[in-house]
Amino acid sequence: MSFVFFILYQLLGILLLLMFVRAILSWIPNIDPGHPIVRALDTIVEPIVSPVRQIVPPTGGLDLSFLVAFLIIVVLRQVLLTLANTV
Repeated sequence: MSFVFFILYQLLGILLLLMFVRAILSWIPNIDPGHPIVRALDTIVEPIVSPVRQIVPPTGGLDLSFLVAFLIIVVLRQVLLTLANTV
């Protein structure tokens, strides 16, 4: 795997981890949204989820845009892995 593909693959993996942590934190009722860790996670995750949220509106009070964004990143990682193995 070339170095560029490796770096992109790892960065997307880190992004998935950060999105997972943010999702877990959103389920904890007493989390302070002003906490520096929560704000940092929002700063990283929201630019990814916001465009998807405009395409996939909440249905029945359930926001599926986060899951859709997560799945898009998983697919991108798989595409990168496939491209890296063919190069």
